Amino acid sequence: MSNAQSHAHHGHAHHDGPYDEEFLLLNKRFYLNEEEYDWVEVTDKISGLESFFHRGRQRLLLDLVKKYGQPPYLDCGCGTGLMLRHLPAGSAGVDINPRNLPKAQRRAHRSSVVQADIENLPFGPGSISTIVMTEVLEHFPNPDDVLARLSTALRPGGHYIGTVPSQSLIWKLRFLSRSCPAEEPFHKNYDKWELRAMLAKHFSDVKIGIGNMSMSVYFVATK
Repeated sequence: MSNAQSHAHHGHAHHDGPYDEEFLLLNKRFYLNEEEYDWVEVTDKISGLESFFHRGRQRLLLDLVKKYGQPPYLDCGCGTGLMLRHLPAGSAGVDINPRNLPKAQRRAHRSSVVQADIENLPFGPGSISTIVMTEVLEHFPNPDDVLARLSTALRPGGHYIGTVPSQSLIWKLRFLSRSCPAEEPFHKNYDKWELRAMLAKHFSDVKIGIGNMSMSVYFVATK
């Protein structure tokens, strides 16, 4: 078994790379072929502690979108439509997981949903005003590559709005979740200063803070 495979079969990888191409591909294949999780169902129906977390991040993101967002919107890693269903008509959502697409489209019927890899977005440079991405960046072992591509898709003055899990001790209880997948190849909890420094390499202005009962780091990065 390769090093990449051993990471995937022993729970979450929390260490910092470097990660070779084999592991990056293995990580993508998990979401493409294996991951099964319906964020909307878990959020709208109380199914465990994670339901309150998802409700909190949904509320937090909607407040940020209302304050900073402008159309056209792109929900990157839209999943089963948790945020996309609240965005204006004409918004777009992308997700690499083909099983998520029909659920997201049904719940966000005024938007378009496309299967796509965030690192290879089917949108031209400078074509998006607001990118929304909640609890997605932490699944990438190569976040700098992802941020560079997102910045390219944004128009000058556009906003990248999102959240990642914080380093709150509450996350030590994640094993209590009854529905959250524990077999992900990679998952990272961020310190807000680390995240700010990373975003600042790709965006001209970064607003950042802690919210959602201290479980989320939220950010608004402006190109």
